[in-house]
Amino acid sequence: VSRVQELVRRSATLEGGILLICEPGADPESVARELHTRGRPPSAPWVPVACGLSDPTEIDRQLFGGADAAAHADLESVGPNSRIVAARGGTLFLQDVTDLPAAVQARLARIARDGEMRVGGSAVPTTVRLVASAPPSIDYDVRDHRFRPALYRRLAASRIDLPPLRDRAEDVPALAARLLDDVAALRGDAAPGFTEAALAL
Repeated sequence: VSRVQELVRRSATLEGGILLICEPGADPESVARELHTRGRPPSAPWVPVACGLSDPTEIDRQLFGGADAAAHADLESVGPNSRIVAARGGTLFLQDVTDLPAAVQARLARIARDGEMRVGGSAVPTTVRLVASAPPSIDYDVRDHRFRPALYRRLAASRIDLPPLRDRAEDVPALAARLLDDVAALRGDAAPGFTEAALAL
């Protein structure tokens, strides 16, 4: 875990994409938020996007603003209401990035490569920090061309493999205390503590 914390501190100061590798059930968003907090000014936008939407048209609309056929011909064209424009100067967090449809991967890779996009006919710098989460299987997806290698290279300028909870039992007491605090806050109660026996169990 200390190694991961060091990678987070180091990666936050870089400008390239950051890929968080984790198993299902992990919480990559908290790590992505830490990267954002450490690497961007307090006023910088934080824009999360869940890539696992069942409707490919909807994820395209969210990321690029529902561009029309003319914009699809120009891969860098995005609408002013898009998430990628909303994230300018800040962080765009792509959760479960391997769920992106192939066409969306192509557009995102092109924008990440060129460092600019066209908004309302004008070219503007992208200035977006891309942080994405993916399962360990992304390596096979890239090898078998189910995930675009060009996009992988842009996202994985820094790669952080997050260990599963079973490999970091020392974190369980802190996580348990945090969950207990959250439940108590929802109920309006003072959070009780854990006995040593409970923590040992």
